[in-house]
Amino acid sequence: MTKSAGRMMAAPSRVQARPAFIVEKLPGMREQKVIKILPDGKRKETLVEVDAGYLVTISKGDSVRIGTLAELHRLGLDDVVPMVDDDGEVQGYLENPVAELEGAK
Repeated sequence: MTKSAGRMMAAPSRVQARPAFIVEKLPGMREQKVIKILPDGKRKETLVEVDAGYLVTISKGDSVRIGTLAELHRLGLDDVVPMVDDDGEVQGYLENPVAELEGAK
């Protein structure tokens, strides 16, 4: 027990840990702008339909969209997910559901 503002409080019994990141597959397709430079130096813009990709949410709340499973693998986000405490110390690991997708490794 610790004292805080004149009253007794119980200290946390165990370390609070959360996933370092969460990866989820985004549904459907999205439009992406592709710009080609023509031989005469002019630009040609076209819209193409691509897979929506993956949303990676980091433990502090920031997020980023990753377009392909190959890119997730290159960044090391397709393997186990570390559980971290408030100081960033690894406390354990979780299985990553993306690792089960075909071609993840």
